[in-house]
Amino acid sequence: MSKKEYLKKWRENNKERVRGYDKKYYERDKEKVRKKKLEYYYKNKDKVKDKRNIYAKKYYKKNKDKILKYQKKYGKNNKEKLKKYREKYYHKNKNKIKRYNKDYSKKNKGKVKEIIKKWRKKNPKKIKGYDKKYYEKNKKKIAEKSKNYRKNNRKKVLQRGKKYRINNKEKIREYRQKNRKLISLIEQKRRARKMKVIHDFSTKEWVAKLQATNGVCPNCQQFVGIDKLTLDHIKPISKAKNGEIYTIDDVQPLCKSCNSSKKDKVIDYANTD
Repeated sequence: MSKKEYLKKWRENNKERVRGYDKKYYERDKEKVRKKKLEYYYKNKDKVKDKRNIYAKKYYKKNKDKILKYQKKYGKNNKEKLKKYREKYYHKNKNKIKRYNKDYSKKNKGKVKEIIKKWRKKNPKKIKGYDKKYYEKNKKKIAEKSKNYRKNNRKKVLQRGKKYRINNKEKIREYRQKNRKLISLIEQKRRARKMKVIHDFSTKEWVAKLQATNGVCPNCQQFVGIDKLTLDHIKPISKAKNGEIYTIDDVQPLCKSCNSSKKDKVIDYANTD
């Protein structure tokens, strides 16, 4: 039996003694021990990392429950510390994290999809908040992507729309009743697109113009209600050129009867005596 084998057996059979000797030696010569460890680490990085990973895996398998309980307790008591640590780590290692996530998602597509579905079901409020923030920051990108998708997948989009309308008739009716102003504006914009005319105003501007009337038609001066006022183009679309731009000052709210009786005349009722 060689000296190394003998020492290994002796250390295994006398663990408590060895720990006592190690503690005493470490207390006497801390700096020497640290220097030796660092020197050994830098010379044998790969070996040390492999050994640590193997040991960590074995320890985790044996003590899963203890580790999870400790992590839960620590997480509850140190939320702010963990947030700061994660933020610092993320900023320092952005590229590494992105690469790892891409590689993992490619190798484990099924697992990732299931995890995302479960998380989305449990956290609908958080998702709405993230979606709103992302939409506000990236409105133009989202609009361009949706346009390109509709052009390249027109049949799919039409089929989905038909299925949704058939399966959700009551929802659509309720939504149309609650949002008559918005729907009337969308219909007018759709008609304007067909005639190759551009509406350069927002829904907020149109709603503000409706509210200014207090539900009274500017032509007949009868109270109809804000919901029953329709969008009228002061200069009719039939007389407009291709690509003509209509601002909020080029449209007016009228009741249905006045809008239809106006026909193709150019009349601004707000500025007529």
